[in-house]
Order: sequence, then structure tokens, then C-alpha cells
Amino acid sequence: MAKNAKMKDSTISIESPVIWQDRTVGRENVAPDQLVANPNNWRIHTRAQERALAGVLESVGLVDDVIVNVTTQHVVNGHLRVAMAISSGQPTIPVRYIEITAAEEDLVLATFDPLSMMAGQDKELAKDLLDRLVEEGISNDQRIADLLDNVRDQVGLLVRQTNEWDGMPEFEQGDATSWAQIIVHFAGPEDRHKFAELVGQKLSENTKSIWFPEALQANATATSRYTSES
Repeated sequence: MAKNAKMKDSTISIESPVIWQDRTVGRENVAPDQLVANPNNWRIHTRAQERALAGVLESVGLVDDVIVNVTTQHVVNGHLRVAMAISSGQPTIPVRYIEITAAEEDLVLATFDPLSMMAGQDKELAKDLLDRLVEEGISNDQRIADLLDNVRDQVGLLVRQTNEWDGMPEFEQGDATSWAQIIVHFAGPEDRHKFAELVGQKLSENTKSIWFPEALQANATATSRYTSES
């Protein structure tokens, strides 16, 4: 990919384009605890997201402003950054002020992230980018490594570890139960010895059970086997 690649033109044809308004009215570094969370913010930020963002912020720093609407004084975008800035004791955070109506604020709040999620994916470029980050050592931070794995998963590049049993034939468990059982009592060691000679098996003080004939015992412990479905 060329380093000075130009932005691609949109494929949407507009006969009479509307000139976009810049609703920005100012920028300022503000103490994060002075900002007001939007009561209509519907996004729930998870611990995993906070952990991933902390890794990026500590590695790179802030590259985007928190957006605040001067009409309502509500944060429109950047709630997690504000919360993390407060909890980590950041003195200030960059804020971009915009001036829009309350209704426009609702529209931006509802669509800001979903719009970016509608974008397609170039899997080859994504793979090159992610591989380059690994080569550059940026993914040495486990938080960033986990985040990049999440990106790979979303793009369809994550190779999942297969279970060691995958592809094995179906397991068949035979019936290893006995037909009948009896308890034999011995008056002494000599009686036990005579019984052992009678059944043709070795018995000791540690013997708890036997099979008769003895060959059945080997069969009982060898009934577990793999069978082919064919």
C-alpha cells in the first residue's frame, strides 16, 4: 500500500450536493469531572472495552476529542474516556464543543457508532495492518494483543484452536456390568487360598473383587473403543 494513498471518492452520485455545516464552536482542555454525562447514552461500556482502551491510551495517548453539545452541556461522544480520565486522575481532557439542537443531539447519539459499524472490510489490508503491528512489537502489551485478536475475530482472520477430540470417530461404551454378584466369606487365610486354587485366580488381602472366569475382567476393562460410522 502506498504511503501517500489518496482518499477514495464516494460511489454515491449527488446531483445537488448540500454543503455540510461545521457545527464546531470551540475546543478546550477541560477537567473531566466538570463534564456532564448524557442521560440518553444507550451504550454500556464493558470491562473488556475499558481494559483495551487503557492499553491504547497508555501506549499512544489521546488522538480524538470528547464531543460536548453546548446547547444541553451533555457529552455526545467519549463517555468512557471521560470516566477513565476521572478514575485515573487526568487533570484535563481535550473537548470539542458543538452547537446542535436537542433533537439533532439524539440523532447523533443514536447513530455515531452504528454508522462506523456499517463499513465493509478489506480482509487483506486488515491482515497486513495487524501483522505489521505484531512485527513492530506494539502488541506486546497483552491488553492490545487481546484487542487485536478481537479485531481479527471481527474480520474473520482469527484462527481458533481446535479441540484435540475434533474429527475423532464416535465413542462407543459397551456394557461392562456383571450378570450377577455374590459375597464369599472365608473363615481364615487357608480357606481363601483353597478358593483361589478352585477358581484358578490369585487372591490377596487387598483383593476386593474378581471376575469369573478371569478373562471377563480383561474384557470389562477393554470395552471402551472408537468405532467408525461407516
